[in-house]
Amino acid sequence: MKKNTVTIAVAIIGLVASSALAFKYVGARVKIKELEAVSRLQNLTIIAIGNKDYVLACKSQTEAEQYLGKVHSKAEDLLGMIHKSNQDLCSKASKEQSK
Repeated sequence: MKKNTVTIAVAIIGLVASSALAFKYVGARVKIKELEAVSRLQNLTIIAIGNKDYVLACKSQTEAEQYLGKVHSKAEDLLGMIHKSNQDLCSKASKEQSK
């Protein structure tokens, strides 16, 4: 009886550990997808700035900021830089639209 209890306890611990590991793996995969989206949007922003399309640059930078926020990055300085850049681009976009 005691051996069965130990076996069941070990099985439960293994199941919980496996579940926790799977949860972390899924979370990491989601973060990778979010960071890939940020990278693509940053590239679009650079292209839009090169074409002086500040409206598109503002939109893509805003989305990049949102995706980076979803990652819950501890890199506050990175999020702050993207936010400042977004403000500058959207300011230029609003000036461009008011012309």
